Amino acid sequence: MKMLIIIILALAAATTVGLMSLDDPGLMVLSYGQNTWELPLVLGLLLMVVAFALLYLLFNFLFGIFRAPKKAKAWNQQRQNKNAQNDTLRGYARLIEGNWEQGEKDLVKRLDHCNTPMLNYLGAAYAAQQQNNYDKRDEYLALAEKLDPANRMAIDITRARMLTQAGDYVEAKALLETMHHHAPANKTVLRLMTDVLQQTDDWTGIKALLPKLEKTKALPEAQVMALNVAAREANLSLAVPDTINTSTLNEYKQLPRKHKKDAQMATMFAKQLINEGELHQAEAVIRKAIAKDWSSELAGLYGKTDIDDLRKQIALATTWLTEHEEDAMVNLTLARLNLAYKQYDKARVYYNTAIEQGAGDEAFYELGQFYETEGNHKTALTYYKKGMQAVITGSVASATGLAFQTGASSEAAESIVMPGAADNALVAVETVEAELIESVEVLEQKV
Repeated sequence: MKMLIIIILALAAATTVGLMSLDDPGLMVLSYGQNTWELPLVLGLLLMVVAFALLYLLFNFLFGIFRAPKKAKAWNQQRQNKNAQNDTLRGYARLIEGNWEQGEKDLVKRLDHCNTPMLNYLGAAYAAQQQNNYDKRDEYLALAEKLDPANRMAIDITRARMLTQAGDYVEAKALLETMHHHAPANKTVLRLMTDVLQQTDDWTGIKALLPKLEKTKALPEAQVMALNVAAREANLSLAVPDTINTSTLNEYKQLPRKHKKDAQMATMFAKQLINEGELHQAEAVIRKAIAKDWSSELAGLYGKTDIDDLRKQIALATTWLTEHEEDAMVNLTLARLNLAYKQYDKARVYYNTAIEQGAGDEAFYELGQFYETEGNHKTALTYYKKGMQAVITGSVASATGLAFQTGASSEAAESIVMPGAADNALVAVETVEAELIESVEVLEQKV
């Protein structure tokens, strides 16, 4: 566009000069020493323009030759930068594919010409870790920190992640504690600390970290609550109940109000109180929690509590049934309460209804005991065997799932696993199965 404008202006100027020279072409006189030359004005101007253009081209050519080395260097630098960028992209592509060795080579191939050398070192460190080359990993991380000390926090977070992944929890914990001291509200650091504390079963540390997790919202509220439950359960499992002042009850009373409303928290405390024989206290915990937030699991536990007034308990559970008719746990609780109240026909109906709704091995075992008490050994044997089948098909699968979760990190699944959950589930399965097998063997002899 610019050249077109220049051409148009040049043509306009030439046309103007040509028209002016029609009447009077003018005269240009050139004198040098004793020599004199006379030229038409138009021709003289034309020669001057041509001479100027030639001089311009000559000087431009000479300057081009002078600038050639610098331009060549800039072109070469640009080419090197482009190749380095391609190597970086190719290196990260290899990491995504799982080709760690080639990815590492590509990422460190042209670091002198790379625009993101720190990121390349971090990627190379990750690749080295996947090859179990921890010395090389640490070397890359040190180089990244030396190259870009302003981003030390990001580099240390990456180092902590890698240490955790490698199972070096002691060093990871020490590094995270240092980082947490300098950046107490950093959400990523808090999440990593939680993961390391979980992996090392340091539930006391998690309990101390919970207020910050809740305040900073580093984890979803449901996950923080699950951690709270797990930490308290671990703490209670280590405590020795005092016959005068039960530690579980004191712990529950000290909970914040919103935690008492949480069904998961109430379930944990109710189970612990039942195990300790504090059935009156467990009843109160369950009743108050269900009034705030319905829980099928809590409803199932209610049948294991006692307040010396079975009619009152049955009446309360019956009100639940009006709104949760298809809930197996409500029917199982009514079966247990009616059995304790010696309403055997009602108990039998509720047990069968609970089983039809999928109540599981406990219902089979308890109904088998009921028939055994009545002397109906064949029917009892049938329910014991069904209970064994339920254990095999249900509880074992559940325990396997818990074992799988226990081996997973929070970066991959962000899931909370109760302390020793897999082991506890497997022990529970083995206990129920042993009781059923023993009952079956005894009844088979009688039958």
